Amino acid sequence: MKTLSAALVLLSLISVGQPASLACEKLLKPSLNQCPDLSGRWHVIAASMFTLTSTSVSASFSRSGWMDVISKCAPNRYAGTAYVKENGVCMNQTATLFYANGGLFEVNSETLMTPTDAISAQQAVLLQTGCPDCLVIKGVFDILLFFSRRTAVSATELTEFETQAECLGKSKPELFSTDHVCGI
Repeated sequence: MKTLSAALVLLSLISVGQPASLACEKLLKPSLNQCPDLSGRWHVIAASMFTLTSTSVSASFSRSGWMDVISKCAPNRYAGTAYVKENGVCMNQTATLFYANGGLFEVNSETLMTPTDAISAQQAVLLQTGCPDCLVIKGVFDILLFFSRRTAVSATELTEFETQAECLGKSKPELFSTDHVCGI
């Protein structure tokens, strides 16, 4: 009887462990959409990093972010302006981006990218997501960002992002404010 109980416990642990690893495997795959529609406004819903930050410090800040992206004339090239608003102060930065092989690369006139260059360059990777109008980006500075065309997402979509962060060993995601207005 003890052997049967031990076997049942072991089987239940195995069945519980497998879906989590399968979920991680699926959620951590790069999104290989050959021609993603990156143009438009993308709101930062949440972010997660490797280093744990004090929730009391994070909670004292009102932080929001968004990115406006426009398509450039060349294939897979975009101009993106990122905005961050923290405690009422707005900052922005513009960059030219190149999309290839599931990754986003920042480029300038000195580093014109071709698909061959993109393979060896440092990149931000677009990860899989079940959210139809969202982007999950694993950045080059150990940050995981969750963007949506909407200012808010469903609990299911947020839970999926939290699972991705957990699979990568990152901290619990910090939710961003929905205040996406600057005087610029």
